[in-house]
Amino acid sequence: MNVSVSAYYRRPVIMEAYEIFKCDIQPKGFKVIWFEDFISREIVEDVQKILCNHELAIEWAEKNYQLGCRYYSYQTLEKKLVT
Repeated sequence: MNVSVSAYYRRPVIMEAYEIFKCDIQPKGFKVIWFEDFISREIVEDVQKILCNHELAIEWAEKNYQLGCRYYSYQTLEKKLVT
């Protein structure tokens, strides 16, 4: 599942940091637990924290949803295509 789909369904995001994520998605401020190459103990602890703290998961998901609407909605796409 990618960041935009996770944001739409308001789910926390845990993913490997691929190049497009680093260049185009991460700078926009999405709340994501990300890793490179392997999953460290710190990543496991971060995942446990987000899974055990329902309020934090909701906060992250809502922020990601709002950012998704701002940057990746059909309305945003339409504005960019028209201009």
